[in-house]
Amino acid sequence: MNDSGLASLKQGKAYPDGTVFVFDLFDIHSAQGAIETRGRKFVAVMKKSAKLNPSTGGWAWEVFQGDEQKGSLQDPKPCFDCHASQKRVDYVFSTYTP
Repeated sequence: MNDSGLASLKQGKAYPDGTVFVFDLFDIHSAQGAIETRGRKFVAVMKKSAKLNPSTGGWAWEVFQGDEQKGSLQDPKPCFDCHASQKRVDYVFSTYTP
């Protein structure tokens, strides 16, 4: 998350335009109590701009497979459909834990 949305995350309020969340998912292997990464699966990014994305609560999504530099998301509808369950908290699954 960037600084734009940190106060909102802490207070549980709607996020201002410019807020960015990044989810970095790695493939892992676990053996004998040790966990090691086996490469990046994808990086998912969601950014808020109410003017550009009025039909999705202001949010846009992008996905970067592995270490790719170019986004590969063809259709943001599945992202919005999943995040719609979190409408009461501005479509975000994250919560602040001090």
